[in-house]
Amino acid sequence: MGTKLSVSNSFKAATQITLSTGTQSEGAQLGFGFSNTSSDTQSTTLTKSASYEVKDPGPNEDGIDHDQDMFIILINPTVTVSQKSDGSIDWSPGFSGSGAAPQNIWVSELRNPATMNPDKAKLLQQLGFTAADFKTIRCMDPFAGPGVRNGPGGAVPDPCQELVNGNNSSAVGLDTNRYRATTEIIPYDAPPPNGGCPNEIYTIKNDYQTENANSSQQDYSVSLQVQGGIPVFDNLKVKNTLTWTTGNTDTTTKDSSQSLSYTAACPSVNYTGALDFTVYVDQLYGTFAFVPFDAATMEVVHQGTVTHGGKPAVGQLVTLQYGGHTYSTHSSARGSYRFTRTKQPPLKAQTKGTLTVGKHKKTVSLGANSTSTVQL
Repeated sequence: MGTKLSVSNSFKAATQITLSTGTQSEGAQLGFGFSNTSSDTQSTTLTKSASYEVKDPGPNEDGIDHDQDMFIILINPTVTVSQKSDGSIDWSPGFSGSGAAPQNIWVSELRNPATMNPDKAKLLQQLGFTAADFKTIRCMDPFAGPGVRNGPGGAVPDPCQELVNGNNSSAVGLDTNRYRATTEIIPYDAPPPNGGCPNEIYTIKNDYQTENANSSQQDYSVSLQVQGGIPVFDNLKVKNTLTWTTGNTDTTTKDSSQSLSYTAACPSVNYTGALDFTVYVDQLYGTFAFVPFDAATMEVVHQGTVTHGGKPAVGQLVTLQYGGHTYSTHSSARGSYRFTRTKQPPLKAQTKGTLTVGKHKKTVSLGANSTSTVQL
């Protein structure tokens, strides 16, 4: 994942802009698993290193709670700007202190900063974070619900321009330029009464359902503190904000370096929500999004059950190969499985696929009414 910082719009036309080649220039390691790459005279890209890992235990409740979505923000970025005698501008991104300083912050805290840990709130206040900054960060997550702000008569909702509906139960409106469906489907069926459901550890990666490349970009402005002698910068437009751009064009079809290991636990027996989730990749930030089945934008391709000794076989890897792609899921707590896909592009003439469970492999029909039973 990466963020591109550009200064091209901060100076008058015809001003020569040069990215400094100092110690924090292209390829220099900046700490906290980030480095500057793909630099030119007007922009540079801040990129997470391949070895940097993020672990999050997640909430202990049914379904997906987007209040628990987590941002990792860098709280000490700097941009050093200097003007040469010929009027050209030198600039260099970096960090104050010895290296990048990360800070975890959750959507619930951004929606209502009053719930933030007091020490964290004090730190961010000292650093100059404003309510507008918190909203800017929150609104970069299209699944985040409305925030809370003070209004006439007390607290009032403070919504973003949402890309999904308010209760996050549908994929309708999902930005398919930013989010791209993978071939991984996660079962989420409640166990039968008195039935067991062991936790399963799975690994997923960005093996996409479609081959077409997508391009996406997001601009966001944050507060900026200016230090130094401002009058010498004749061509610099001094503002109290700095605009960052995150952009990506992803042509990868499979086997990219982005992957996720997760532990899947069953919902409670009283759970009545979606039975499966399609894994999407956020191409801007390299993260994964679990999107519940939505009949308006998705369709069932094949479904069935896996048994062993007449009982449900739980957690079995089930794959379905068709159209040049291999879709993956696992049998649920009831031994059932279901393969879904996005309706676009259409399935066309694909009527058969190859179903594999362990050593068992067979040809199956494709379609909403196509079912199979596999006995191990």
